Amino acid sequence: MTSSDLGLLERGEESDAIARAVTAARQGSSAFLLIDGAAGVGKTRLLGFVRDAASEADLRTLSARASDFESDYSFGVVRQLLEPQLAGERAGNSSRAGNSSEAGDASGAGDPGDVWHGPASHARQVFTSAENVEEVSGDFGVLHGLYWLTVNLAENRPLVLLVDDVQWCDRPSLRYLAYLLPRIENLGLLVVMTRRTGETGSDEPLLRRIVTDPGVQVLRPGPLSGQAAAALLEDALPAQPPDQEFVTACYQASGGNPLLLRELARTVAAEGIAPTAANSRRVEGLGPRAVNQLVAARMERLSPEAAAVARAIAVLNDKAGIRTAADLAGLGVAVTADGVNALERMEILCVDRTSPEPAISFSHPLIRTAVYSSTGEAERDAAHRNAARILAAADAEPEKIAAHLLRTLPEGNQQAVSVLRQAARTSLARSGPEAAVTYLLRALNEPPAEDEKTAVLCEAGFAAAKVDLKKSAQCLERALHALADPVRRAEISGILGLVLLYMERADDAAGALEKAIDQLAEQGNTSLERALQAALLEVLVNVCDPARTSRQADVMRRLPRTGEVGDDLLDCVLAKCDAFTGSREALGRAHEVMRRSEEIVRSGDGASFFGATAFWFLANNCWVLGLGDPEEGVEALSAVIDRTRTRGSFPTLVFCHNFRGLFWLERGDVAEAEADLKEAIRLQEMTGLALGRPTVVAGLARVFLERGDIDAAARILDEGGVGETLPKVGFFPYYLHARAQVLRMRGDLESALRTAMSAGERLAGHGGQNPAVVPWRSEAALALYALDRESEARRLAAEEVELARRWGAPSALGRALRHSALVTSGDEALDFLTEAVSVLEKSSARLEYAKALTNMGAALCRRGQRRAARTPLRQALDIAFRCGASTLVDEARAELVLAGSKPRSVVMTGPEALTPSERRVAVLAARGATNRQIAQSLYVTPKTVEVHLSAVYRKLFISNRTQLASTLDGAPRREPSASAT
Repeated sequence: MTSSDLGLLERGEESDAIARAVTAARQGSSAFLLIDGAAGVGKTRLLGFVRDAASEADLRTLSARASDFESDYSFGVVRQLLEPQLAGERAGNSSRAGNSSEAGDASGAGDPGDVWHGPASHARQVFTSAENVEEVSGDFGVLHGLYWLTVNLAENRPLVLLVDDVQWCDRPSLRYLAYLLPRIENLGLLVVMTRRTGETGSDEPLLRRIVTDPGVQVLRPGPLSGQAAAALLEDALPAQPPDQEFVTACYQASGGNPLLLRELARTVAAEGIAPTAANSRRVEGLGPRAVNQLVAARMERLSPEAAAVARAIAVLNDKAGIRTAADLAGLGVAVTADGVNALERMEILCVDRTSPEPAISFSHPLIRTAVYSSTGEAERDAAHRNAARILAAADAEPEKIAAHLLRTLPEGNQQAVSVLRQAARTSLARSGPEAAVTYLLRALNEPPAEDEKTAVLCEAGFAAAKVDLKKSAQCLERALHALADPVRRAEISGILGLVLLYMERADDAAGALEKAIDQLAEQGNTSLERALQAALLEVLVNVCDPARTSRQADVMRRLPRTGEVGDDLLDCVLAKCDAFTGSREALGRAHEVMRRSEEIVRSGDGASFFGATAFWFLANNCWVLGLGDPEEGVEALSAVIDRTRTRGSFPTLVFCHNFRGLFWLERGDVAEAEADLKEAIRLQEMTGLALGRPTVVAGLARVFLERGDIDAAARILDEGGVGETLPKVGFFPYYLHARAQVLRMRGDLESALRTAMSAGERLAGHGGQNPAVVPWRSEAALALYALDRESEARRLAAEEVELARRWGAPSALGRALRHSALVTSGDEALDFLTEAVSVLEKSSARLEYAKALTNMGAALCRRGQRRAARTPLRQALDIAFRCGASTLVDEARAELVLAGSKPRSVVMTGPEALTPSERRVAVLAARGATNRQIAQSLYVTPKTVEVHLSAVYRKLFISNRTQLASTLDGAPRREPSASAT
């Protein structure tokens, strides 16, 4: 097919772009295309062109059409795309369905010919019932599993995924597309979507994030020209060439829209209207809504049976089967088949006869809408109710039945409630909480029987906690009013308390938790009581009432311990409180919790309060460890991330990537920090929950500042969603501190000072004074010093040194000492720097160490000790280069020049030159893992592994894997040698 065909009139630019993308996919590259335009402009025909071009190039093509009817169906688009291909795989590998360890081994174990091998096994629950899966995966595990399932399908033959009408795509499938987008490089994968502009859902935030991504090429076919419209009409009306006046009238009525032009031509031909100038007025005044009128006119000429078939298929939506359509239309199969054939000849329906049972759909969604809206609301209600009954009798999936029940009016049918609850459970098992909430809220409207209503409210509240906090709170509060069991009330109150906290209703959250704790005290459930006390303390930490928080923490420290998991969760939050104040007890408590972390992890399985919160509390405990030692924080959070990826929640994963990114930065790995922080933002965008967004953008702003890009830092802070007036609830010191840094570097010293002081006030409101959390005093001191308010600057800097000594962590103390030197002069400044270098030398805070070395070298140079300055400056330059801190590299170079040394280009080689990511890849490769196995175990793409290995070979001066083991093991770990003279 070529773009000159009448089906692709004036689409040369678009078809050329498609042809290039198909060729690239055939050669192993990847592309993401979006065809964007109004209804009827020819998007679906261009999608057909993609299909034909892919077929000619021998690419495997899988397609799906989203619809408003199934927009609540969890992973509906993904299942349309992949199920036909997987059907054969399941048949050939049925013995593995629900297996386990071999199929799910992240190292890539399992039959490589099986598309389910490796992490892909975590996606099984999307395509089967949860009962058939041995271990149900968490939300991220499912998403990552779908990615690897796609990779496996594309392994031996390039793959094309076509998604029509993506504006109606269900949200879980959108998350899949968003996850796929940055990871498709060199997979031999082409993704092509169409979006109808101006429709509800076309500007949904996640979809907007996808279509505005720089990696998506957007094609925007426009209306046809008058000349193309004339050619189309001449082809459609071969019996009599249309007069120019008639062509002009049709063109003006349609606005050059190809679909409407074709519908006009079909109606003209069907009604025997001569396309003459005299008849041009008969089409004048028609606009975009004319499709309904034109389709209605064609429907009037159908037999009653064919019209009934059309209406039945409009109710059943796309891909209807002939038998189901016959049952709904109340006709025999043969009569229904005749009706389908008649509708196909009129180009109202199209039939896919490639499957065992032909799948029937409308030739265009606009035509389906026209047929569907031609009947009254009461008739449609009855039809959907009948369709639900027919599908239930045929043992259809609960979600397929629920799609019809959603379009019926409530009538107190308990069977409907049962189906909707079952559909919600299926949806949740498939990591589709949005659909589950929709089903359960509809079940509540039915309504359920009184003895069932509370359970439905709880189910809806738990599901909505992932996607809609307001609805979650409403359902859980209603459930609490009806519950009598104190233990169950306590569990519900725990979830409700955290939901209310995130809604900034902290007082309500504390009240609900305190009441539940009081009621639970007489039940003897000490572990749950301690867990709720942990949740209460977490709420209070986030409220700016330090006296109340401190009193409550003191009470909870004195509580007797029982050795149960609830104690561990409480200790996680107590360690957090101690860390805020700067008490050394925090680190001891946090280490003790980590020794019992396996018990906490095991409690994270299931739907109890423990299951909903265990990973979150454990992640907070890891944050405390990182305040003591950034490297320990990285290692602890990495372990939690590994667990959370398969079984935990998106919010916990965001928290872990966020703070691991901050600790990578403290440790001196700027690239690793950037990767983690950007992943946190991507995960937030995929879920639509922006909890913790200000802290994430603050970390990313610091990354940009280390690279000297002040404007980028300012831009990312502006994206944090923080207004001029901060909410009363939430943690903003990180954000305010980063904002103060940007303002100071831009020369706005007064604003920088105010913002740094605000960071301190906010931290104090959380009961915090520990500079290891946010070093706001040193930032304020730098602004004060630049404003010639030296005594105030030194006072604040001295306070930070004193508090950092009390905390005892080298990273915090070294930083405080260095900043004290910057606001001091003479011997005292050099003494501060000497101590800072000594404190940081053996710590994991390599970036801060490099800064201290740079400042020391500069101080020595200013004192005339140029030769002595060179050694610390050379060392600082090497470390800064390894850290990826380009601003510090430039500063160290400049100081070396002032010290009389000519810096050479820094070239990092040897094992110590490897970044943490490169080292992880190298170690696995040295152990014999393939690129695919490495990618699966590290949750990266195969392309990323290739890039890292190339860098490893270059830095180690080797050419293949067999040399890796000896090279990695043969060199001792040490700081890179100086590269300047």
